[in-house]
Amino acid sequence: MKIKRSALRKIINEEIKRCLVEQASDPKRVETDQAENKEKAAELERKAADISRAKAAKAEDNADKYEEDAKEHTRKAASMTESDSEDLDEIIEKLAGGKYRLYSKKKNPKTGKRRNLGTFGSRGAAEDHERHVRRFSEWKK
Repeated sequence: MKIKRSALRKIINEEIKRCLVEQASDPKRVETDQAENKEKAAELERKAADISRAKAAKAEDNADKYEEDAKEHTRKAASMTESDSEDLDEIIEKLAGGKYRLYSKKKNPKTGKRRNLGTFGSRGAAEDHERHVRRFSEWKK
């Protein structure tokens, strides 16, 4: 048996209206629905608060980790002795133009020369880059 779409829509609309009228006429059901909605809203708020607390705790843990890493790097930088700074003198040379060039400590066995690791405008910049190179080579090991 085929039903026309228009007839089917009419039946569905009548059923929806009947259900809405029943719900509206039953005040107890309306109250229970409102109470359930309030409970669901409160539960969602609790979940949102739990999620935000978890995110805050994770961010705090990450901040602690980064702080510890920074302290470790600071300790390493502070532990540079005079012999370390003498090593820097060996591999940082002042050029005629007033710039500084950083060379590797090891010489190339074929050419007998040191590898150029960069040219910098100030000695401090060259020393910073040298520390980065050292950290990278330590990390690589």
